[in-house]
Amino acid sequence: MSNISLARLFFAVAGICAATCGALALASAPADAASNWQVDVTPYLWLPTINAHAALQSSSIEGRGGSLACAPLCEIDAVIGPNNYLSHLNSAFMIAGDAHYRRFDVATDIINMNLSSSAGSIKDFQGPFGRIDIQVHSNVSARVTGTIWTLVGGYDVFQNRMVNTDVFTGFRSTAMTLRGDYDLGGNYGLLNRSGNFAANAGPVDWIFGIKGRVNLTKKLFVPYYLDAGAATNSSTAQEIIGIGYGERGSAELLFRNLAYTSSNTPLTNARFGGPELGYTFRF
Repeated sequence: MSNISLARLFFAVAGICAATCGALALASAPADAASNWQVDVTPYLWLPTINAHAALQSSSIEGRGGSLACAPLCEIDAVIGPNNYLSHLNSAFMIAGDAHYRRFDVATDIINMNLSSSAGSIKDFQGPFGRIDIQVHSNVSARVTGTIWTLVGGYDVFQNRMVNTDVFTGFRSTAMTLRGDYDLGGNYGLLNRSGNFAANAGPVDWIFGIKGRVNLTKKLFVPYYLDAGAATNSSTAQEIIGIGYGERGSAELLFRNLAYTSSNTPLTNARFGGPELGYTFRF
């Protein structure tokens, strides 16, 4: 089993244990202690654009008469995006949860998505017979699937009637696959002008950040969130800001930007940014 798989397993078990212990503690707490708990659950819909870069290597590639051997390797350098909003979200499951006990906080965010983009191009192509001069009208259509899971623990460092701020630390697991179909836009002898590729990424990054809200009125507020982190060969960052309305429950319109980079996976970087609409149920 790889180090990444072991890390994911460790974090998954730790997250389940933490959630179970918290639920048992809340269920068994007396009424006065239970009043110190606040639990928020937020299902939401996020509609991001895709900007991604994939650098792939292969020992063979499809030609007109069959597979062509590469010496030593064929290389495909593809750029995806930017694309339009709305029409490229094929399916999604997105939910966030937050549990406060006095000034302590545990929060999680799960994004499972299937996005497609018809905006892309081949930046560079090293075929079996050397580098190919790619036509200007080469294009790539791609699909991004995967799950991004964030789990953090924090502490409320500042709170008054107008502003509250938590600092936190935790991790983000990014498991994504980028599959693409390309058309080189020309005739290249034995080499097919069209083909496909796949690039994977699966880092786990430690993150640090701040989050909170600014209360404009009793019901109107501005939520904010900022994190950044890294591992040995990867890094990640996320920013969220918007407007919310409600008290015991609240509707929120946000803008979320999430980025990832890696130096040792074929999917070298990806950025997702776009509007988000959610509703928070508060218990």
